[in-house]
Amino acid sequence: QPPRQARSRPGSVLRQLSDRHEPRRQSEAVSEQLVDRIVRSQKWLDPLGGFFQKAITAIYRPLGRPGKWLQSALHGSILLGHALHPLLTDVPVGAWTVAIVLDVLAHLTSAVPHVAGDAAALLGVVAALAAVLTGYNDFHYTYGQERRVATAHGLLMTLVTILYLASVGLR
Repeated sequence: QPPRQARSRPGSVLRQLSDRHEPRRQSEAVSEQLVDRIVRSQKWLDPLGGFFQKAITAIYRPLGRPGKWLQSALHGSILLGHALHPLLTDVPVGAWTVAIVLDVLAHLTSAVPHVAGDAAALLGVVAALAAVLTGYNDFHYTYGQERRVATAHGLLMTLVTILYLASVGLR
């Protein structure tokens, strides 16, 4: 049964906001379906995802009870009561965006020192490493298509993190 939609009078603010965002929702759905089809066709992700799950299990299992505590802590359950990975992913995106803006400003004007972009990029790398670690930790609980998507996402984000780490090293 589809979720109930909020009732509103024609011309009400709620209805206007809903109408304004409807085309975006449809385009997001089309994009999501396309990505889903592409990921579904990548059968090579299944054995790789299985390998990652076995590797993660191999890390935690020998640790016993402390391993379970560490896994819960990295998930965010202990400290926040909420998944930590989604919170951490915004920090590198923001820091790297700021680094680009600061690099452009430093190039165009002497008001911004070149080291400002370096610092923002470094902050992004540190946060990205934490996001990658918590992402692989949460990956342990995925199966089927969700695991295939998580494998593709994890590989891509790990590559991006490595590239930004190299960028920071070359600065």
